[in-house]
Amino acid sequence: GLDEYSVTIREHENIENKRKLCVEAAKLIGDQSTIFLIGSSTTYILSTLLLGKADLTVITSDLKLAMHFGKNGVNCYCIGGKVYGNAIAGAVAIDELRRFHMDLCIFSVSAIADDGNISSRDENFAQMVRELIHRADKSICLCVADNWGKEKLISCGNVADIDYLITDREDIQQLRTKFPGTQFIHAK
Repeated sequence: GLDEYSVTIREHENIENKRKLCVEAAKLIGDQSTIFLIGSSTTYILSTLLLGKADLTVITSDLKLAMHFGKNGVNCYCIGGKVYGNAIAGAVAIDELRRFHMDLCIFSVSAIADDGNISSRDENFAQMVRELIHRADKSICLCVADNWGKEKLISCGNVADIDYLITDREDIQQLRTKFPGTQFIHAK
C-alpha cells in the first residue's frame, strides 16, 4: 500500500519469501518490456533484479522506485499526482496512468480472501491496482502465503482478474483448480 510507515515495517518481514516471488516475477519480464511497478516492500526487492534487463521501460507511481531506476540508467517514467510518502496517487495520478501503454503491471498485495477477493486498507492503492489490471496487457500479482485468507477494507479486484499470481503457498494445484483462468507460479 501507500502507507510509508507500513512499507518500512514490511521491508523487514518475509524477506526470503518475497525474494523468491521476485525471482519468479523477473523471469516473466523480457528485454524491451514496458512495465508498471507499484511501490511496495516486495517490488523494491524486484527492482534490483530488473537492472540487467535490456531496454526496459519502467512506469511507476513511487518516488523511491523512480530514483532507483533513474540512478541506474533504466528508462523510467514517474506519473504525477498527489504525493503520499513515497507514493503518488489520487485522481491526477490515475489520469496520468491512462496516458501510458504497458506490457505488464506488477504489484504485491497484503490480503487475498479465500474467495479470491484481493483487498487493501488503502483506497488509493486499490484504485491504482484496479486501473492497472484493466489497462495493462498482462498483470502479475505477488502474494506471500502469510497474506492469504485475509480481507481488508477496499477491493482491488479478484484473483480471477489476474493473469499471473506468484505465491509461495504449498497448495498451488488447489488454487489452479479454483481459479482456472489465472496462471499460478509457485515460488520455491
